[in-house]
Amino acid sequence: MEETILTSTEIKENRYKEDFILCQDCEDNLAKIEGAFSTNFLQKFREEKSKQNFNVKTNQYAVEILTPLNFDHKKIYLR
Repeated sequence: MEETILTSTEIKENRYKEDFILCQDCEDNLAKIEGAFSTNFLQKFREEKSKQNFNVKTNQYAVEILTPLNFDHKKIYLR
């Protein structure tokens, strides 16, 4: 399969984005959750060597559910 390289520099408007929906406190809290999720799940999930950091279960619909083994959920409490 040939790899495609994007070379366009055209900036397109994102029609699905809306600014100022949440208040600043809610934005800050959401940023904390997103940061914890990215650091503790996404980055580790993308690395093959980190697959052992997850408990993998398959539900009745054959969907894999990954649970981080070394994740302190208390770190992302908002208040």
